[in-house]
Amino acid sequence: MKGPQDSYYHILRKIYDERTENNLETYNFIIPEYGIISSMIESKPGFLEDYDEVGEIYLESLNQGITRFLKGCNIGFIKLRDAALNYIKTLLGNRLIKSYELMVSEGHNILKHIIKIFFKRSTIIYYLYTNEPYFKYILGELEYPVIENPFQDFKPDLVFFKENISENSLVIFSIPNIPLGYIDLNDLDEILRILDDSGSYLLLDLSYINLVFNYSSKISYRREAVDKMIVELISMLYNHRKRVIITYSINHSFFLDTPRIFITLIPRAIWREKDFTSVINLNRLNVNISYELLYRLSVYSSKIINFITKVYVRRYNDLYDRFKEYIHVPSKYFGGPYAYLNIKNSREIFNKCIDRGLLVGYAPDYIPVDHGLIVSLLSLKYTVNDSIWREAVDLLEKCIKEN
Repeated sequence: MKGPQDSYYHILRKIYDERTENNLETYNFIIPEYGIISSMIESKPGFLEDYDEVGEIYLESLNQGITRFLKGCNIGFIKLRDAALNYIKTLLGNRLIKSYELMVSEGHNILKHIIKIFFKRSTIIYYLYTNEPYFKYILGELEYPVIENPFQDFKPDLVFFKENISENSLVIFSIPNIPLGYIDLNDLDEILRILDDSGSYLLLDLSYINLVFNYSSKISYRREAVDKMIVELISMLYNHRKRVIITYSINHSFFLDTPRIFITLIPRAIWREKDFTSVINLNRLNVNISYELLYRLSVYSSKIINFITKVYVRRYNDLYDRFKEYIHVPSKYFGGPYAYLNIKNSREIFNKCIDRGLLVGYAPDYIPVDHGLIVSLLSLKYTVNDSIWREAVDLLEKCIKEN
């Protein structure tokens, strides 16, 4: 079991101190999906261990790909909830984590440390487009001054921002689970300009942006407009990159869902390409289009592409063929429909698979368990070990048949 010196706080503190001493940009780092930052920061391995082969390949691909295109940008991709989950798993000796409450608690602690490190004497303006109480709760615990700006019809008060922003302030801004059509990016651009002038920072939370893509029964405009808006958003963030820190989580999405925004659209926005039509087809059930886009990030992405093509897609097809009588795919969702297993006692089955060590994850109440089954069974955590995959699917089939 690792000690507290291996916690994310100490890792971030170490990175911050080293980069400050060497006059390096302190915000240009990535905490990737598996929560591992060894080999990602200045090629210094050993901060955390025990990640599997595919996890290592994935990190290598991200490192060689995304950092190449974002070199020099001060955008920190901090996946707080995923980092929290991996941090807890490390502290518990990699035993499976089942308690969502514990994960959230540790997530709070990690976010506290990040805020303390980078915003020591900040006036923090709390400003959310969502009812998510996450940041407000943490900032209250930290006893930071919080100015809550109420709004109507999702319209920010720009005069309020100009009057209340002081040097080294932190504005928290969330892209919510509401139609993107309600968000005026010109407002966000103006806020970023105000931050530039005041020397302040924007923490942009994209944790729920995947819901905008998936729960499209609530929105009525074309997907091209959504993708175009995302491209505009990322281009805007790139232009203001010295003032932006991005947080996001994919705990409740497929591997190729939220990451598509960062793996495909960020480089394309930087390249100033005008044709984004191929991005539209990048979804969970039509993953073929993603291989070429992933490859364009870096020649070193071949290993992860090879894994996706040979293992991920094959396993999805295998799962679909075996359980097609139970699988329900609502066609009304665009951007890659969720695939639900329409079975009884799904939560009990999910937990039984976790207890047997066949699924890695947790089952918080807010995640559809039927969706969680699919996510876990397709998880990259199983690497290329088909024997584990077959055992997991066999157990799932047995549970279904025995009700």
